[in-house]
Amino acid sequence: MESKWYCKLPWTGFSNDPDGKARPCCLYKGYIEDDNGKPMYVQTHTVKEIFTSKYMQDLREEFRSGAKPKGCETCIVDEQNNYTSKRQRYNDNYLTADYDNEPDFPIEYQMILSNACNLKCRSCTPSHSSLWQAEHKMIWGNTGYSMPNGQSGENDSVLWNKREEWLPSVKRLEIVGGEPFYINRWKLLWHELIEKKLAPGINMDMSSNGTIYAGDTVKYLVEHFRNIGLGLSIDGLGKTYEYLRHPGNWNEVESNLLQYHDLRLELNKPNFQVSISHTIGWINAWELPEFHTYIKEKTPTFSIWNNIIHYPPHMAIYMIPASLKRRIEDKWNSYDWGKYANDIKGIITYMNSQQPSDDEIRNAYKTFKIHDTARNENLIHALPEEIAEEIIPYYG
Repeated sequence: MESKWYCKLPWTGFSNDPDGKARPCCLYKGYIEDDNGKPMYVQTHTVKEIFTSKYMQDLREEFRSGAKPKGCETCIVDEQNNYTSKRQRYNDNYLTADYDNEPDFPIEYQMILSNACNLKCRSCTPSHSSLWQAEHKMIWGNTGYSMPNGQSGENDSVLWNKREEWLPSVKRLEIVGGEPFYINRWKLLWHELIEKKLAPGINMDMSSNGTIYAGDTVKYLVEHFRNIGLGLSIDGLGKTYEYLRHPGNWNEVESNLLQYHDLRLELNKPNFQVSISHTIGWINAWELPEFHTYIKEKTPTFSIWNNIIHYPPHMAIYMIPASLKRRIEDKWNSYDWGKYANDIKGIITYMNSQQPSDDEIRNAYKTFKIHDTARNENLIHALPEEIAEEIIPYYG
């Protein structure tokens, strides 16, 4: 059984998008559909209806038959490039799956209750940020992301108003954005899990953009939950950070970062970990060694997740001229990555997996110019001096 290309998540996991569509995980290409081929929304269907649907039963049967489902393309590509995929990481976690049988409820939830966010990060889209939606509407006249049933966690949503059905099954809860410390709905749910005495059996991981220091809230959560993992999404230092995570202020975020490290040392509890989620595209690739050095020196208890940008393509690390790829590879190969060495090898392979033409690069970079105009920014000014000259001919 285990020799086949299995993924645990179709048996254990449940992921929903801000508009309420659901899928086995956030990387899966496609959405869970009803018998008529229409997406099943958490606002209109129960978790059990979605999780036990024929679509999910068929997907599990694909794995049992030894197939690699086409919806799993991201993990397939990552593994082809020798980069540790989400499938591999989740298969190694402490939860177990019974591949021979059909489950009734998921036990690990990657959940979005709202896309309310105080940033509009370059690697994000209107789907996961209310600020992105506002900017898209200003430029194009629409939000860029239809939400026909509203937010996933609104009062009239089935997910919210029938949460007593799925809450008892939760063993792991992964919170993604919007920004969780910016969304009151999450605070209500955390308190409810504690009140119902469910929290001691739950590992909770949350992704925060680091613009809010929520030390008291984190202490409260650490006191009650089985495990708390706080992932701080930090994509660069100084001006690189501020370009990639508009309108974030690096000095403020750095202060919060250091306070979270102090909190980690103060609590010194095995059930509380803090990590850095560093989303890597070509803009921050040149300074990746400097970023690793900064984290190692300033926040040594934090681990780093070197996350690859697959989408949007204009941000991807392969969307640069070959000459710059060679320079990045040479620089990276001269740095001691320690335990992250295999990650870096995989990212280099991904970087070299395709080479866009000069015209393709120029066309891709038009997206930067559109948003630079809206934000009164300039890509070239945000780049490290060492690589800016190579990009000018493509930015125009």
